[in-house]
Order: sequence, then structure tokens, then C-alpha cells
Amino acid sequence: WWVLRADLLHVVGQLLGYLTTAMVHVEWTAFISRLPALRDLDSYMSAHDDFAARVAARCMLEPRHAPVTHAVHQILSLALQLRIHVDTLTPESAAHAPTIERWRVELRHRVQSMLDALRRGMVEQGGRVDADLLELCRALDVRHPARQ
Repeated sequence: WWVLRADLLHVVGQLLGYLTTAMVHVEWTAFISRLPALRDLDSYMSAHDDFAARVAARCMLEPRHAPVTHAVHQILSLALQLRIHVDTLTPESAAHAPTIERWRVELRHRVQSMLDALRRGMVEQGGRVDADLLELCRALDVRHPARQ
């Protein structure tokens, strides 16, 4: 039971860290650095629109990232379903071992779906590999040696 919980926490934590640190913070810092050079309301609005567009693109919120967004949604849904289900489980109960293993298999499957969608997205961008996305793939890939 605790291993499943740790796996889910790892996945959710890696996603949160990736989106906040590698994406939003970087774009926010760039946006703030542009502010002193802006002179009027139109330039502020334009800078903010550019910031919002870059964040949407880097956080995979554009329609072209729909497969990745769907996979992330499935993983987060699984975490919520598990939270609801956990009230019926007791850590000491051996009778729940098959249920817990089924949840772990489902989590691995959903993470793999997200990784596949991320890798396809990197290839669709003309074969140019985004270092941030590659690092996210490595952090989430349960088959990666660093995770074993």
C-alpha cells in the first residue's frame, strides 16, 4: 500500500515541480525583467499576452498537446479515485494486496501513456528535443535506472 502511495506522490510531485519550476517560474522571471522597459498600457498588455501564451505553450495547455493533457488528467483522476478508495483499505490487510497491485499496474500504464504522448510531441516538433520535456520523461519513467 505504501509503495503505491509513494509512486503516486512521486508522479504528482514531479509534474507539479516541472510545471512550477521549469515552466512558470522561468517565464515569470522573463516577464518581470521586461517590465522596466515598458512605457504604456498597450505595451504592458502585449507583454502579458506574450507571457500567457508562452506559459500555455510550455505547460502543454495548447490543443496540440491534448494527448499529454489527457494522460495527465487520467493520472490525477487515478490519484483522486485512490484517495476515495483508500478509506476502505487498511495497510495491514493482506486481502487488499490484489487491489493494490491492480492500482499500481494502472498507474504504470497511465504514466507510460503520458510518456508516450510526450515523446510523440517531441518528435512532432521537428525532431528537436526539448531538454525540459526530456528531463520530465526521465523523472517519471518508472523503467529509468534512476527510479529503480
